[in-house]
Amino acid sequence: IIEKLNYKSIDALGNEYILSAEFGEENEEDPNILILKTVSGVIKLIDRPNIYIHSDFAKYNSLTFDTYFYDNVSGLFEENKIYADNLDLFFKDNKAIMYNNILYLNKNTKANADEVLLNLSNGDVSIKMFDEEKIQIIRN
Repeated sequence: IIEKLNYKSIDALGNEYILSAEFGEENEEDPNILILKTVSGVIKLIDRPNIYIHSDFAKYNSLTFDTYFYDNVSGLFEENKIYADNLDLFFKDNKAIMYNNILYLNKNTKANADEVLLNLSNGDVSIKMFDEEKIQIIRN
């Protein structure tokens, strides 16, 4: 078990990714995978507000930097908060996908969604529903 882990990487565009965890341990099946506990991440996009991520656990690939956050995942960007069961961060593809039990909140809107896609190159966010009958948006 490794305590107080910190990883930092910068992509070719100059975007910075910082990942911290209270604890981590190697995956017995793949030594390049670390299982992290009490995880925080910051995505610092060039000319865009920071994106903050928290979760109870994450799987971190030390070769690709891809990170799979799970259990009590939350994200914060600008005045928007998103909660879900899972968030997968793919650094090579410059994208993040949030899924399973998504709740999106900002000062005017509360919405449920099936998937939230984030383009890490430009900060664009896309919220998707697969079943139109399940769409629920509540304006405050």
